[in-house]
Amino acid sequence: MATALASRVESWVRDQAARLPPWAPPLPVPRWPWPPPRAPAWPGDRRRQQERMFREEFERRRIQLRELCRAVRVDTVAELQELLCAMVLAECVYKRPVSEMMRYINKFKSDFGGNIISLERVQPSLDHVPHRYALI
Repeated sequence: MATALASRVESWVRDQAARLPPWAPPLPVPRWPWPPPRAPAWPGDRRRQQERMFREEFERRRIQLRELCRAVRVDTVAELQELLCAMVLAECVYKRPVSEMMRYINKFKSDFGGNIISLERVQPSLDHVPHRYALI
């Protein structure tokens, strides 16, 4: 029965091929796209992916802060902030002119991400004062 069906299909294919005009281009062979197309993402996938990325970034920064605290031998992040702010002020207090001092303070703030060094206001000493100091 299977051979009879196969012979009928083969004869039909030969018949169809004979009906095609000789100038007709050969029919293209269907090909599967490779790599196979990805299934469309579910609507919540992107949000879950972003949340996972935020959690991983938060965890990475938390570990970095903990290691930095351990490296400078302080117990809490607040103590680390105080220490780094004091170090930045000690480094920048002798810079002249004032714009140079502010440039260095902003550079240190950007190097540490802006949240660790939290200097809101810095007031340098006046130029006519013989010694240099900074008020925060």
